[in-house]
Amino acid sequence: MKKYVYFILIGAIVLLSGCGAKGPQFSTFKKPTKDMGIVYIYRPSNMQGAVLSHTIKDKESDKLIGELKNGGYIYKEMKPGIKTIQHRSGSGVLAKNTIKISKNKIVCLKNYFTMYNMYEGKFFLEKVNDDICMHEIKDTKASFN
Repeated sequence: MKKYVYFILIGAIVLLSGCGAKGPQFSTFKKPTKDMGIVYIYRPSNMQGAVLSHTIKDKESDKLIGELKNGGYIYKEMKPGIKTIQHRSGSGVLAKNTIKISKNKIVCLKNYFTMYNMYEGKFFLEKVNDDICMHEIKDTKASFN
């Protein structure tokens, strides 16, 4: 019986290890080019919802910003203004967030998962201040498709 438990545990670890971000470790924020702003979107590593990735889009242009994986970050340089960021999880749930992009500024959005009960949960995307972002994003890796 112990052999089966160990086998299942090792199998789960191997399976889940392929779900996270695989790019280089975050090192520093990129500076926006003149008259542009940058949005960084990151997702701290967490076992809850670990196998689900997120498609992140700029709603106005309908352009893909990236696919955000567990323990990963993506970023996009954007023109200043009010932007609507859409994120759709692997389960198909769509959510939207409106943010203000300012010239020569960086905006950080954190993606996280909250369980409602044993079977249901939801992903959220929220703006965080620079101190929280810098503290948490340093533990993420670039999310590549």
